[in-house]
Parts: sequence; structure tokens; C-alpha cells
Amino acid sequence: MDRPGREAGISNEDGSMTNAFRSARRLFARPFAARLFALAAVASLAATLASCGGSDGCSGCGYDTNPNLYAIDYGDTAFVAVGENSTIANSGDGGNYYQQVLAPLGSLLAVTYGDRQWVATGKDGLVFNSYDSAYWYGYYLPALKTMRGAAWGFGQYVLVGDDGYCFRSFNGGAWLACPTGTGVALRGVAAGLTGFVAVGDGGTITFSPDGLDWRVQPSPTEEALLGIGAKDGLFIAVGNYGTILRSVGGREWERIPSPTGANLTDAVVLDGFIAIVGQGGTILTSTDQGRTFQQQISPTNRNLWGVTYGRGTFAAVGNNAKIVNSFDGFYWF
Repeated sequence: MDRPGREAGISNEDGSMTNAFRSARRLFARPFAARLFALAAVASLAATLASCGGSDGCSGCGYDTNPNLYAIDYGDTAFVAVGENSTIANSGDGGNYYQQVLAPLGSLLAVTYGDRQWVATGKDGLVFNSYDSAYWYGYYLPALKTMRGAAWGFGQYVLVGDDGYCFRSFNGGAWLACPTGTGVALRGVAAGLTGFVAVGDGGTITFSPDGLDWRVQPSPTEEALLGIGAKDGLFIAVGNYGTILRSVGGREWERIPSPTGANLTDAVVLDGFIAIVGQGGTILTSTDQGRTFQQQISPTNRNLWGVTYGRGTFAAVGNNAKIVNSFDGFYWF
């Protein structure tokens, strides 16, 4: 049940709000990778899409004005959220977003930033890249597997997804497979001081010190793990039925008592503070390096799928273009 709070949007002169995003005309620049079938037509389609508003969306726009948003990241003074129907939206403050007009090739499920470049990925190996969060290049990975997690670390991008598939790239354009030692769906990946950790179905945890050599680690749960966050050597993984796992180093894991039974979907780990989001608008926080968590009052009951932090602001995204914010991690609006 929602309480009054800020929906992401842009105020009109009369004080009303547009839809969850203000649209912005953005065309594909020249793609730079193989498997581009359909992208030649995409550019001409994108050029014809019109800007339109309305809190209930619109008809005839050619794109989704209230899409589910599945992931968000912060980098280079910008927030980028991704979701259904190839939705990509950027923001300078975490609360007001501009939706990039791209052809709906499939859902985007993960996004990361590193080395002055954005990488978003999702259904059937779809990947978009951008150097400014406004103009995006689209292409497909060598294997058409749905990718569900993305991370930047140790000078490389790492993507993970269905059937244990993993791809790594040093430039965001040329991708190499990186066997993860598992065949289950991997739903999140994070980079910490010691390496990468990917998590997924059946409580699967797999660790790599370099993005290339992966080893499955003992897990204290069989519940699906849906997301993971990391800072320095601390990793926090979250999943179904309120599951919270903690590790220093990424190899040995312990289960942490949870104040909720809701499915938890993502975590952001900062120095001295951790925020977790999940089903039904669930928001949990920790101020003791993830040893204990407290549930916060949420301004929404919509599922939240991703959370990040930047410019002094937490931003979490979820169903029907819902975006909630907090300046301190305790009061969310």
C-alpha cells in the first residue's frame, strides 16, 4: 500500500506529472559487433517514435511508458535504469528520468558501468553499449542466452545468465565465454576486492579471482539467489523467502537472520551501510557490515528489482516504472 511519495517523473508547467519518464529521441549509432540481424531496421523505427506523456501511458507511441524496471546502476554522474521492451532511462539526480527511445527487442535485465562505458544486457544475449548514457549501440552476444547479471571489475565487464553462461570483455565489444562450473541460471554477479561472485538458482555460488577461472563454492542455502552486491571484500547475496548470505572474500558464506520472508532481489553495499530491496516494496538496511538487518517503511508495495547509490542518493526501481529514493537509507520516498 503506497503512502505519499515521489514517483519518478518530470513536472509540467501546470504542476502535473508526465508519465514515469520523459521520452528523448535517441537513435542507434553504428553497431560494432556481429549478430546484428534486425538492427538496420531498428534505426529507422526509432527515428519515427514520437514523444508522448500521460500518467497512464499512451497509445500509438510505439514504446512502453510504464515498463517494469529490472536493474539500475550509477556511474559518471548518471543513473541508468533498464527494463521491459529494451527500456533504458537515464537520470542526473536519481529521481527524474529520460527514457531513451529504442525498438523493443526484448527485456534488459542488468546494467553496469566501468571504464567510461555503460553495458546493458538481457533477453537472448541482447547487449547495448553507451559512452554517455544517451546514445546506445545494440548487438547480440555469440550465444543467444538470456543474461541476468552484469558487473565491472579488474578491468573487464562480466555478464552471467541462463544455463550458467558467462561472457567477459575488456572493451565492452568483443566477448569471450568464461565457463562458470555450473549449468543453472545465474541471476546476479558482483565484483569485490578478491574477485567476482555470481549467484543463481538452487543457492548456487560461484567465485572467480579473475573473471576467467570459476569455481562453485559451498552454499548455506538451496533457495534461489536473485542478486548480489559487493564493496571491497564484503559480499551480500539475497534471494527467495528472505534469504540473506554474507561473505568476506567470496568463498566462505554464512546465512544471516532476515526480518522478512519476502523474496529479496538486489543489494547495494557501501562503506558501513547496506540496502536490500525485494518483493512487495521490501527495503532492508544494515549498519553493521551485514551482520543484522532492519526493515524500513517502504513508499510502495510494488516489487523492487534493483538498487544502487550515487550522488548522495539511493535509487531503487521496480514494477510499472516505480522508482523510489532515499538520502539516508532509512526514509524512502
